Order: sequence, then structure tokens, then C-alpha cells
Amino acid sequence: MRIGLSSSLKHDTPSQWAEKMKGLGCGAVVFPVDYTAPEELIEAYAGAAKKAGLVIAEVGAWCNPVAPAETERRAAMERCIGQLKLADKIGANCCVNIAGSTGSR
Repeated sequence: MRIGLSSSLKHDTPSQWAEKMKGLGCGAVVFPVDYTAPEELIEAYAGAAKKAGLVIAEVGAWCNPVAPAETERRAAMERCIGQLKLADKIGANCCVNIAGSTGSR
């Protein structure tokens, strides 16, 4: 089993992020950028994790793909698709989300 944090901690570079995680004893991480990040940055974070021996355990979507408002629902579905593609691209173990709600808050 590997231990990880949901926080990406304060950092300035992908390598600093990976070093901090490793320094805390983490073996697993939540990917700290989303699918809208520049490709070079995504690759830098994935590379830093690999170099440090960190498993990318999770990419988070965290949005409501069944929202009653069509614009919110469409945006959430776009984010879900983007985050799933990102998870596949970087070899993350999973992409997580909430079930969402079709009702009002």
C-alpha cells in the first residue's frame, strides 16, 4: 500500500512538488493540474512523479455531470471527458468524481 495526500502542497515547480511529496513519505499522489494545463506542464508533472517513484493515484473531475442546468451539465461533462483523457494519458490509477445531483441544493 502507498500513502498519499490530497493536497498538492505549496510548490513552484513539478520537481519541487514531487520532492516534497516524496520527502513526506508519500508513494502516491493526486495529479496537481487538470486537462486544461499546457501539454508541457502536464508532461513535466508526470515526469517528475515517475522520476521520484510516485504513483499517480488519482485525477479529479469533481463536478456535477447530471446538473439540472444544461450549461452547468454540459460544462461538467466536458470536464469529465477531459479529465478521463488526462488520466489515461498520464497512466493515473483512477479518475474520481461525485455522483452529482439532479435536484436543487
